[in-house]
Amino acid sequence: MLMQQIKYFTAVVNCKSFTEAAEQCYITQSAISQQIKSLERELGVQLIQRGNRKFCLTPAGEFFYRNCLLLVEEFNRLKSETKQIGRLSGNLLRIGALSSYGGAELLDAASTLLAKYPELSLNLVSGTHDELCEMIARDEIDLAFNDQRNSVTDEYGCRQLATAGAFIAVAPQSKLSRLDYAEPNMLRATPCILVAAPEQQSSEKRFFRLRLDMSDNFLYAANLEEAMYMVISDKGYLPMDMYSVNRARYSGFIHCIPLYRNNRQLTKRYCIFWKRSRANDAMEEYVRVLESKFVSTPINDSH
Repeated sequence: MLMQQIKYFTAVVNCKSFTEAAEQCYITQSAISQQIKSLERELGVQLIQRGNRKFCLTPAGEFFYRNCLLLVEEFNRLKSETKQIGRLSGNLLRIGALSSYGGAELLDAASTLLAKYPELSLNLVSGTHDELCEMIARDEIDLAFNDQRNSVTDEYGCRQLATAGAFIAVAPQSKLSRLDYAEPNMLRATPCILVAAPEQQSSEKRFFRLRLDMSDNFLYAANLEEAMYMVISDKGYLPMDMYSVNRARYSGFIHCIPLYRNNRQLTKRYCIFWKRSRANDAMEEYVRVLESKFVSTPINDSH
């Protein structure tokens, strides 16, 4: 018994006509009639009681038809998912993530994607804002999870994921920890700690000086872990937001202060972007899953 025969049978019943069903299935009326008879022979029962230009279902035909509807629906779902797995399997999806970001959403999305498509190969790398921009421009990564500092050109697709209020992290023993909020001019005597590789330090410094009006007093850490140890040791303050650090891990060792300018809290926007010319099913699926992870974990700007 072939699935195609079942589709022919349900088409005949739905159309209430062999002629219309044949047109719908793009075969001749005699061919669809022969397929139904072949199906009946295989089942060993009569499904359709034929009359003069009319037909009706036998009790066995009624039972078979009701269950065929469920079977066809399940088969279509199975076919669709199998095709999708076939498109995704064997692909290497390369994701770049901002090195100063400490949230679990990217790994959570990767885990969800791999559970659904175990044959998919996934490679995650980290970098600064500029490094990620360079990597995706050179086609070294497929997707870049980054903070959005500039508008994206038409060459790229972009999905904004979250906007978070800006904070600074300081040690509890720091003089800054007594502040209810901080503005850049209050921080000039304290070093600003940035997460950046040596070759990216100048661009990160330029961004924080020009865009955030920070002083020319910077220290650098190779990664977020090192930056947090510097904060805990009261070496300076770390610009961050409620997504950029695992607060459950550091909550007993740091103090978070909202960062303001002109009486408004500064914000950071997180997005994921990709080259439109390289878009594929695996990338679209990861973006969709990642969006759902951010929606399910709303930002908390309290401190």
